[in-house]
Amino acid sequence: MTDKRGRLAQCSEMIYLDHAATTPLRPEAREAMREAEEVFGNPSGSHGISRRAKNLLEEAREKAAELLGASPSEIVFTGGGTEADNLAVVGRALAGGTTGGVVVGATEHEAVLEAARFCGRLGCPVRVVGVDRYGRVDPEVVAASVGPETKVVSVMVANNETGTLQPIREIVEAVGGRAVVHTDAVQAFSSEEIRVDRLGVDLLSLAAHKFGGPKGVGLLYVRSGVELEPVLHGGGQELGRRSGTHNVVGIVGMVAAMEAAAADRDRFRRQVTEARRVFEEALAGVAERTVPEEMSLPQHAHLRFPGVRNETLLVKLDRLGVAASAASACQSGAATVSHVLTAMGYPPEQARECIRLLLRMDLHRRRSPTRRRTGPVGIASAGEPMTALVAMSGGVDSSVAAALMKEAGHDVIGVTLRLWSGPNGEAPTAGCCTVSDAEDARRVAAQLDIPYYVFDYTDVFSAGVVDRFVEEYLRGRTPNPCVECNRTVKFSALLAQADELGCDLLVTGHYARVRLEGDTWRLYRGVDRRKDQSYVLSMLGQDQLARVRFPVGELDKSETRRIAARLGLRTASKPESQDICFVGRDDYRRFVRRHAGDRIRPGRIVTVEGDEVGTHQGVVDFTIGQRRGLGVAAGEKRYVVDIDPDAALVTIGRKEDLMVEAIEVGSVTWTSGSPPEDAWVEVQYRAHGEAVPSRIRRLDGGVEVVFAEPQEAVAPGQTATFYRGDEVLGGGIIRTAHRSALEPAYG
Repeated sequence: MTDKRGRLAQCSEMIYLDHAATTPLRPEAREAMREAEEVFGNPSGSHGISRRAKNLLEEAREKAAELLGASPSEIVFTGGGTEADNLAVVGRALAGGTTGGVVVGATEHEAVLEAARFCGRLGCPVRVVGVDRYGRVDPEVVAASVGPETKVVSVMVANNETGTLQPIREIVEAVGGRAVVHTDAVQAFSSEEIRVDRLGVDLLSLAAHKFGGPKGVGLLYVRSGVELEPVLHGGGQELGRRSGTHNVVGIVGMVAAMEAAAADRDRFRRQVTEARRVFEEALAGVAERTVPEEMSLPQHAHLRFPGVRNETLLVKLDRLGVAASAASACQSGAATVSHVLTAMGYPPEQARECIRLLLRMDLHRRRSPTRRRTGPVGIASAGEPMTALVAMSGGVDSSVAAALMKEAGHDVIGVTLRLWSGPNGEAPTAGCCTVSDAEDARRVAAQLDIPYYVFDYTDVFSAGVVDRFVEEYLRGRTPNPCVECNRTVKFSALLAQADELGCDLLVTGHYARVRLEGDTWRLYRGVDRRKDQSYVLSMLGQDQLARVRFPVGELDKSETRRIAARLGLRTASKPESQDICFVGRDDYRRFVRRHAGDRIRPGRIVTVEGDEVGTHQGVVDFTIGQRRGLGVAAGEKRYVVDIDPDAALVTIGRKEDLMVEAIEVGSVTWTSGSPPEDAWVEVQYRAHGEAVPSRIRRLDGGVEVVFAEPQEAVAPGQTATFYRGDEVLGGGIIRTAHRSALEPAYG
């Protein structure tokens, strides 16, 4: 559905196809909970109100046990599926006061995998069993992974992402009692008969909200005689297996949902099977199943759309009122490359083309909330309303940029980019791109009443920014990662994704200005010269300038904060980050060393006269103009004046030895589309430096810049941005520096 300009139109009724994440509350559960709310006593007490609560609790336990083919004493109520999984895996591995081995499938839910990793950190042997192309484990391989030290094997009934069904009964038989077998049945209860007396497992997890019950409640079946070490310690509830006051209302609601789901299971299977087939037939030739129908849950359609990034597709669906997902979201909310699809053999680019759609008859349509309009903030722009994708970093500048676009009448979409994660997938704790930054951006988007998403660009950022950062230091050069992020991520990959989403504009919080003068788009410094960021935008050409906007470029920083405060935005007084996002508070030299490995070589330190005065452990520890940390004793101040990575040679000299008269600049972009006719310009070669008068001359593949006066410590790898007054003419990367227009100095 599109409007008259071909843009996606918002539906008033939402179609919910994300039942793998959670399900609507069943009417039976809601009614049972309403009645249970009247009994507020703590079931651990001894008076009458507590006894009534205890009766409700034990009646629910008996019903759950009957549905699962268990005894009431084998049912342990928990705070959800994650807790149940942790109690099963960790509790069993540590049972009896000794650590035991853990065997898990490679495609298990993170609740199981992280529990297994935790056990590994405690010294438990952990083995991960691979899967075939459809995500199924081989029971014999599982059995072969069981050793004399193994205490627990964990394989889920059905995968929460792909819907793949596992041969649980065969796994139990293959293991043959040599270890306790746990299964996570969270995703399967709605459509599959889940009875422990038929599956033969020793431990089984359920989560209420996956089959129409409330969130925050689950259970773990524990076969009689199976010993567990508690993971929660306290009052000793649940026969000492799980301490904590019972959520009686939630437990009653869960069991009511279990009863309703079990009674409705046959009808549910028939209806969703037929609906899914019709749905998949309509998508024939556009999408392909990742798992054959006979190996998957009937309600589960896990589809790959070749050539379409799943983030783009999911945003389009959301804009149309269809709720779907790709996989489990990370802490920041971004859809990451699925560990499930990776285990199934999908390369990252194909894994990013997959989404999951879960049908659930008669519970899948909801009225979309009416979007509110915020009041004016004092700055508006004329022209026809457009769809704007706003890159929201979680700071005040991008927050106000989004607010200004909304106030001007544009259709605004907020997005935060997940750019970097640690070796185990953890988000940064300093710099930009932290979890708290994403949360700040999300809260601001909610305050502005605009849709908000998190896109995972870690692969693009790693290849285009981080890898280049490391390589440049290995070459003895000084890169600017913000420039490269703008070049390869924000105004390349993100701009392309904005096009795919049907957005007219990409908006950021940069302090710079874009104007259309005649037929030419021109880039200018921001009004606030102290905050001006045009230096890092000199790679933008005409095609990009026509489609980007920098609303706060017309403001000074104090006015930006006043607007944020007037709107009550949580970022109004948030301090600015000064760290390199992927380095954080770490030293960039240590970061480079960790990523460069054995490519770093020790070498010599010499004077400009050629005298050796010391040694070093790698050229990555030095930059042009550096004075501190040289590791040599000298009677007067010495500076790094040259770095030769091939010879692993660092040359130091006096301050006058840093002076250069000319530089060569490559990878040049002219913002107006062509170089200026007048050869005299101003050149800025540091992010916070001053632009200096210079004469430029075009060379093959670049530009020669001759400074009007010699300049100090101009480092190859830095960006040179060309100005005339406040206008940005273009820019590029410094390749070499020269002591004179004819004599190379370094680079």
